[in-house]
Amino acid sequence: MNLSLLLSAIGASGALADFYVFMTHHTSPSTDFKNYQVHDFTPRTWDEMTKMYRWPEKSDVSGRKLGVRYKGSGCGYNAIYKDRNWGMYGRDGVKYGDCEITTGNDFTIIEQNEKVVGHHKFKCRSRFTAAQINQGRG
Repeated sequence: MNLSLLLSAIGASGALADFYVFMTHHTSPSTDFKNYQVHDFTPRTWDEMTKMYRWPEKSDVSGRKLGVRYKGSGCGYNAIYKDRNWGMYGRDGVKYGDCEITTGNDFTIIEQNEKVVGHHKFKCRSRFTAAQINQGRG
């Protein structure tokens, strides 16, 4: 099974930057849900965590594979493929970055009755920054 991670971004320079993908688990007396966030660093405060978009988990549209699908506007999408050594590729087949599975640097943030636990999933080196990915959401 391939894990496809589709990311949208608006424009990008040729310079490489790091970004991190976290699976986040949000709980409160009235909610319990999981989603994904893209950050330039491990968030330590509620403000740092909430300023990044919460990407919902959805079925991957490429056949029967399940994964995380980030749909947005901008230059298209990129996918992180397990069977391509965790490379990040665009729809045009061009490799736009490299990712690696990571653990550690998880975070827990509590604000009043809400708790968010973030589990570090990927570290990526790409021409896209976390800010560009989050601005490109649709």
